[in-house]
Amino acid sequence: MDQLQKLFNQFDANKDGKISVTELGDVMKTLGSTYTEEELKRVMEDVDTDKDGFINLSEFSSLCRSSLDAVTAALEL
Repeated sequence: MDQLQKLFNQFDANKDGKISVTELGDVMKTLGSTYTEEELKRVMEDVDTDKDGFINLSEFSSLCRSSLDAVTAALEL
């Protein structure tokens, strides 16, 4: 199993193959972030490209890549 799948599984607490806004919030709290429910909903709206209300592995992969690109760009400044 690759690293991305392992990371996705950490977010997917109920192991249904998708990340809900609640699961996203729980992991963010564990990581020390304090997002409001409204902020989490905005993240979901941006990431949930098929608009089913959940983040699937493909959408999660895109999120991780874009986050990595943003960090890389910031480090190059």
